[in-house]
Amino acid sequence: MATAEVNPAPNIDIRVTYAFLFLFIDHDPFPNSSSFYLPLNPDSRPTLKTVLAKSANPALPVEGLGTIGLPLGEKDAKIIKYLAESQHGSSKKRKHDAEEVGKVVTGFHASLVKTRNLDWEAFLTRIVGDACTALGINSYSSHPRCELHELLLYDPGTHSLPRAQPENVDGTFAKLLIFLPSESTGGSCHLSHDGISTVYDFDKTSVHGLTAIAWRTGVTYEIKPLTSGSRFALAYNLVHTTTSPPPALVSNAACIAQLRQIVDAWEKSSKKSAPRQIVYLLKEDYRDYKLSVLRGEDAQKVSTLAEHAKTMGFHVGLSSVLCEVDGYATKPTGSAYPYHRAQVGFSEVLSREASVWNLVDLDGKKISESFSVEGGSDTIPANLAEIVESGTHDDQDYDGDTIDEEGSLTRWYSRTVMGLRVLTLRDSQSQLERCLGGWDFNASFSFDSIYEETPSLALQVEGLGQIGLPLVERDALTIKDVAQSLAGPSKERRRTKSKVQKGPWEIDGALVKTENPAWQEFLSRVTKSVYSTLNIKTTTPLAQRDLHKLVLYGPGSQLAAQEEPDQVDGHFATLVVVLPSKYTGGAAHLSHEDNSICYDHSGTSAFQTAVMAWYTGVAAEVREVTSGYQLALVYNLVQTATSPPPSLDNISSSPNQLREILHAWKLSKDDVSAAPTPRQILWLLEHKYSGKALHKGSRSLKGMDARKLAVFSKEAQSLGFHLGLANVVIMLEESSPPDESDFDRDGESGSDDGYLSRWHSRTVIVAWPHHHNFAIRFADPGDPFKICEAISRMTNKKRTSEDAQLVDLALDLAKRASPSVAKSVCNVALLWKDLPLWRRAVHACSPHHPKGLAIFEDTTFFVDRNYVISKVSPLILDAISAFGFRKVQDSLDIMVKEDKRNSCCFQFLDALKTWAMTRPKTVSSLVLPWVESSRDFITDNLRSPYSPDDDLFISLALENGGLSYLTNHILPQVMEVADGEFLRDLVVKAFNESGFQQSSNVKSRKLSEVMRVAIGRADINTYDGLNVRYGSVDSRPQNLNYAVEYFQACLERFDHLIPLIFDRVLDTSEEDGEEDEMYEVKRVERVLLPLLDSFLEEFKTRPKALSALDLSAPIEAVIKARWRALAERREGTINERLQNLTKVAALPGGSQAFATLAMPRLKQASLSAATIAFLVESLRSHLSSNVLLSEARFALQTCIDELNSLRANPPPPSTKRARQSHPAEVPVATSSRSSSRRRSHPQTVTAASQATRARPAPQVEPPAKRRKTSTYIARDDEE
Repeated sequence: MATAEVNPAPNIDIRVTYAFLFLFIDHDPFPNSSSFYLPLNPDSRPTLKTVLAKSANPALPVEGLGTIGLPLGEKDAKIIKYLAESQHGSSKKRKHDAEEVGKVVTGFHASLVKTRNLDWEAFLTRIVGDACTALGINSYSSHPRCELHELLLYDPGTHSLPRAQPENVDGTFAKLLIFLPSESTGGSCHLSHDGISTVYDFDKTSVHGLTAIAWRTGVTYEIKPLTSGSRFALAYNLVHTTTSPPPALVSNAACIAQLRQIVDAWEKSSKKSAPRQIVYLLKEDYRDYKLSVLRGEDAQKVSTLAEHAKTMGFHVGLSSVLCEVDGYATKPTGSAYPYHRAQVGFSEVLSREASVWNLVDLDGKKISESFSVEGGSDTIPANLAEIVESGTHDDQDYDGDTIDEEGSLTRWYSRTVMGLRVLTLRDSQSQLERCLGGWDFNASFSFDSIYEETPSLALQVEGLGQIGLPLVERDALTIKDVAQSLAGPSKERRRTKSKVQKGPWEIDGALVKTENPAWQEFLSRVTKSVYSTLNIKTTTPLAQRDLHKLVLYGPGSQLAAQEEPDQVDGHFATLVVVLPSKYTGGAAHLSHEDNSICYDHSGTSAFQTAVMAWYTGVAAEVREVTSGYQLALVYNLVQTATSPPPSLDNISSSPNQLREILHAWKLSKDDVSAAPTPRQILWLLEHKYSGKALHKGSRSLKGMDARKLAVFSKEAQSLGFHLGLANVVIMLEESSPPDESDFDRDGESGSDDGYLSRWHSRTVIVAWPHHHNFAIRFADPGDPFKICEAISRMTNKKRTSEDAQLVDLALDLAKRASPSVAKSVCNVALLWKDLPLWRRAVHACSPHHPKGLAIFEDTTFFVDRNYVISKVSPLILDAISAFGFRKVQDSLDIMVKEDKRNSCCFQFLDALKTWAMTRPKTVSSLVLPWVESSRDFITDNLRSPYSPDDDLFISLALENGGLSYLTNHILPQVMEVADGEFLRDLVVKAFNESGFQQSSNVKSRKLSEVMRVAIGRADINTYDGLNVRYGSVDSRPQNLNYAVEYFQACLERFDHLIPLIFDRVLDTSEEDGEEDEMYEVKRVERVLLPLLDSFLEEFKTRPKALSALDLSAPIEAVIKARWRALAERREGTINERLQNLTKVAALPGGSQAFATLAMPRLKQASLSAATIAFLVESLRSHLSSNVLLSEARFALQTCIDELNSLRANPPPPSTKRARQSHPAEVPVATSSRSSSRRRSHPQTVTAASQATRARPAPQVEPPAKRRKTSTYIARDDEE
């Protein structure tokens, strides 16, 4: 569109449309980059519209009428019409169109019309000049003459059908139509040429001033029916008067065809030289980027391209090109600071950069973000940046502070440009987002509601009187009789010929009245609800409700499907009120395009009022009424405002737009020169659904989500698109710095960095075109189990290309699900009799976990070590039968070699041997030798053993020489890789195996080293407890149970190795960092003490065999731990803690250790007489047993005597407890706690070694900072 002014008349808006395009190309557009020239053809501007708010009054005198006043009044319009008819006669009425139907256009020939105002002629001359300029006509060479052709009067209903006046008849090259001021609505002017059309509406300007329209001869024009008022117009012919050739309207069809070829080549080109967008410099600069603000030539070019953009597959947009120039500034002269800044220029340009910012469409909606332009191939003209820079800069940045300083200079220039961009899937994606985002899925083409409480109608029918509700049969029959009498026999005959049988019976709305004012208020509320459902804007004035008819349906009555025609101008919908009456059947079926809906109110019809509404253009059908009578009031909803009435476009525009976008997406292909396009688009739903709910499909959706899917599914599936439902999971990860709150996000307190992970999920609709169906279903995200399930469903004996693609994809994912892939692919390989595919599947899956033979077992990923192969997999046997053993032998070799389970391999070979022995000799002669050679290979290359390999190894040893074979051939292969538990069980079974003829001593000697290794690998040296860092319970094994198992395994077999078990419990060399004292105490309390109790019970039964064992390390550890428990008042009473301390005295070497390590501490502790007595009794109980040797008994008696002496001669009372430890005492826990945890490695310390060890010099601290330590045991009375 373009805007210009005509002087001197003010406020004249000249709008130029139909900017037809000539497009010339220097070279083939691709692969060589070309320049596009878009000059406007000066002879191809066919129309002009101008509104003249202030202009001269023509002072029109009409013969027989006199001067006509303006604006034209209703009275003058009637007089003009009457006078024209009386002068010409009814037979001489001039019809404006030979095919005119309905009311004619009243016209006066030019000979009967004159203009008396001389200013009008001058003003008309200026209008003609402006029209010639706008239409691209050289008025100097044409010297046009403006001839008045006729005066026209349009009244309601008059219109003209489309027609085109021949070009240059009698020199006429254009038509000029000037509408004089008059009040009217409707009657818009439609002009078209070469497939491009435009519409001029005069509703807003008809009464305020003159409106002029000019068009070239050859342009098709049509005047739509006037809906109200009158319209008065002067029709002029513009005639060429010189001898030069008259101006001709050149067809632009060739130009448009050429444009289409260029765009097609542009769209299909995949070479990198082809630009994705072309930037065209407009003639003028604009602040707002909308088509409505463009002027002159710019408006013509942009509007023309916009007309063809959608059909040719490209975008037309507006934006600004910003050119940034950087360089060195010239030295300013002649002005003082700061005015010298205005005088600087560039002495040297270092860089230039041009970019387009926020390309928008012609409605101002964003098409793309900013992008850079290089010039040449992607700009018109090629030197666009230089042209922009030749103008005045918008801003600059100069860093020179003085006149004498040369600084750097940056300047920015901007101009408005038009952007041409080929439509891609990326564009479709943004269009789809706008389409769906602005879609009101609540909108419908129909409305239905039931009202339990409604005001009384006070329904009156002329000639019948008042009708009571609910309707009774008597009144129904009366209404039927009145309707038949009003219709007359001729109408009844017509009715019988229609599809409507046995009614319905209608009474015109003019004969029906509803006298209760409250009924109209009720209808107003209903109409508002109808507006909401039919997606009519709330700003639209409420429609006028015209009662059209009263309709009665009786038994057998029905109405065939038909579209409701427009009853009057502005009629856009039908409102039906079904009044209370008892009936069955009579359901209303409404349909529009592919959508249909049924409303059945028979169940509640007796006492409720039902209201339905639908747009005109919707096909309505009433099914047969089976019993009773249905009575309904039918209203026409009529738009009385001047704005266009609502229509089905309110709800069909979005589906149409969606259909266009999906169609473009369907045809799109990835362009290697552009960014890759997505395979699918996700559409976020309002509600969130569980995975279980999504398995139900669309039935699980509710509310708006269900409507979205229904509409989207209809449009998408019709174009071959696929839809699915999914949950999108987004994980957010954050590494947080320490803060002042001492809050750690991963559970650890303190100021360490924390780590936070959160998962968010929402439900989406997934849409993808069919050509991406395979990739979406299987390749992305690549679920191997889903792929294998699809392969397993194949039953065709000949593969298709998609089958082969799916199998290849499964084999690529074999690492993630080798059993599923192997079984599914090998199955189809047997189905297709494809040996290479079978071998390929085995070779691809065997190396991946679970390996080897496990790929044909009923497992997914985890290997069942206890799995027993009782028979050979049918996939292997069928392959041997189908392809022959020799051809699958290499695959069997791979499976056996890759399988890491010793027992399963031997079981497989045994099962295969059993099967082969039942086969013909041609098969068994090949299979049996391979089985034997494979057994030898596995025996010489044993894998890491697991249960039940211990039984296998014993069996192999019995077959090949007994215990020596086990110790010399099998154990050397597995000793390095077996865990302690397996070695322990193997040694125990070998020791107990009666098939090995060696004595117990020999077995113990040969197997003790293996048991020693097993104990060294036993997981019994860890502790159970809380994992402080992650706030969860430690999942380490139950150490005590494991330790007891090793203890039981050594008893009477390897007694000499029992001390190693206690040493392993105390081993902390494998712990990370230093162990905390608290955990050292727990290790003793939870594992060591219970294990020593078990040993003590065994020691009582076999004292001679176990008395020589060295248990000094566990005994010393128990004394240290128990003493800490006494000093720190741990769980239990003082007597219970002392009893645990005295237990060690009953162990081998325990009496000596108690005397050396425990007695010095007890002597220095302030013990009560009762406590000492308890100690004495506990020690005497051990002394009374017969298991202690004489040395142990002597040491224990000495301890008892010393305690009795201490009880008889207690130390003098002291106000302060002793603070120094005995020289033989090992330091214990202090009363002061350090903020950081301390860990100490336990050491075996004896009294003798401490006596000879030099005591280190104490570290003296200042008095204020010296830590107070004390060893203190609470008295019984203090507890």
